[in-house]
Amino acid sequence: MECGEPNEKGMHMIRSTHRRWRAAALLSAAVLMGTTACASSTGGSGTGSTAGGGGLTDVPLAITGLNALHLWMIVARDEKLMEPEGIKMNLVIFSGQAQVVPSLLSGASRFASSTPEQAMEAHLQEKDLNLVVGTETGSPYSLIASPDITSIKDLRGKKIGVNGVGASADYFAGKLLLADKGLQEGADYTFTNVGVTAQRVAALQANQVSAVLLFPPDTAKALDGGAKQIALATDSPALKSAMTGGLVSLSSWYDKNKDVATKFVKGYQDTMKWLYDPANRAQAVKDFAAQFKISAAAAGDVYDYFITNVHKNEDLTGMVHQDSLAQTLENAQTVGLKSLLSVKSPDLTSFYDNALVEAAKSGS
Repeated sequence: MECGEPNEKGMHMIRSTHRRWRAAALLSAAVLMGTTACASSTGGSGTGSTAGGGGLTDVPLAITGLNALHLWMIVARDEKLMEPEGIKMNLVIFSGQAQVVPSLLSGASRFASSTPEQAMEAHLQEKDLNLVVGTETGSPYSLIASPDITSIKDLRGKKIGVNGVGASADYFAGKLLLADKGLQEGADYTFTNVGVTAQRVAALQANQVSAVLLFPPDTAKALDGGAKQIALATDSPALKSAMTGGLVSLSSWYDKNKDVATKFVKGYQDTMKWLYDPANRAQAVKDFAAQFKISAAAAGDVYDYFITNVHKNEDLTGMVHQDSLAQTLENAQTVGLKSLLSVKSPDLTSFYDNALVEAAKSGS
């Protein structure tokens, strides 16, 4: 069995999912062609469409929500940082990750934001879908507890609220962080489904749970209500070194449209250089404040938390590093993510392709 190949039972599930994705892709194309967000998506030739007013090429990027994990997208859009490369980044926002792969298959998007776990799961079903840019390393979550909790040991016998038990990113981060601190799910504490960020904050403030996992700017909302931060996910070596975000694309598209794809990645690299330049902090903070509808001080906290703390050592070129991806896979298997248990080989190169990053770096 080759690297990344599932067993026979898994193959049956994958073939079934593959058929559903292909059907969903047709539906996605039909629906999205009528939306403003996707009206400028690449047509049948797949080379990108001219946006007009300067001859920029529209490149649709699929995401499931614009939050603090997408800071580079906010400044790229607001500061038009991809335009020098002739690219207009067109954000296509979906309500759920299940719509992202069909959007790539249908041509409604050309790149998509994804967690590495989701990307590897998708690659097992669509072999030409690869991670092509690494955007984040290190989990951004903080463990936020009610005022009566003074340390992690006080969480014994308590409930921790997450978005989805056994499925969500905050669940996986919390389980690994607490295991590093000597606490095991079930034996020492329990996770309970609470919902998205606003619902987790509300549940904590209503004393329905004793702790939740958050990241800025939502952390401040909980702390303002009297909660306290008792741990960072990056306190765990396994969470600090793991790849946590990236961009995926289909090789069947970017191999045929290397010029457009490379210019998009070069625009990403230029954006990251701009974002991490301290001289641009003030303008970035203004952009964040406008996007999240928060104060300048809170937006500054967002910048400092992500850019100068959690992601301070980020590879600004977007290179996917196998050691970080391997740590992500190890973490996923440790917490029991069944869809990736079949991946056994230490060689994960079939899941990613650094060709676009290399071409953008060299200017070719």
